Amino acid sequence: SQGYEPGKFPRHMLPSQPFWERLMHQVTGSFEATPLTTVTNATQADSNITQQLGFENGTVKIERKEFGIPMPETPEELRARFRVLTNGWLMTKMRFPGNPKLATLSDAMFLRYVEFLLGSTVWGMVAKGPGGVPIATPHIEHVLEYDHAVRGFAAACINVNCDFQSAFEKGLKDDDTRKLHLDIPFTHLSLI
Repeated sequence: SQGYEPGKFPRHMLPSQPFWERLMHQVTGSFEATPLTTVTNATQADSNITQQLGFENGTVKIERKEFGIPMPETPEELRARFRVLTNGWLMTKMRFPGNPKLATLSDAMFLRYVEFLLGSTVWGMVAKGPGGVPIATPHIEHVLEYDHAVRGFAAACINVNCDFQSAFEKGLKDDDTRKLHLDIPFTHLSLI
């Protein structure tokens, strides 16, 4: 077991090599809303068996293929997944320090975003019936669908030269994204 070392992240908070390479490819290509099933950490990669061995110029080359994991099911799992996503983007920002699209990307930005998703206006939202009695709250699947839609909206904005923070702010303010991917599916649930 490793003890705490200041300035060093534990492996379960660091992106796996295949996931980090996916983020790097987005910076040099096109941004997308990365599926949370592909946000994998270094510890998961250690136990992943999708490695390819090959020989290149007389040396052994180990290549890890991208792999998937189940969607988060609890607030703690969602926070942990976003910690890896955040660290992956921060590492990518360090790799491309002059990229203006990444300039506003920060740990605080992602932390605010995750707390928003888990807060009273998304996952903590409550539909009330007669007499103010709570009748429904969103399921994690509603939260995950809305998150993916917001990040998809943000990616589209980034692809047309918006910076990360502005893109996320636009995604969160977009009424259609919220209605189509959170409010309507949740309202439908509360009517059942």
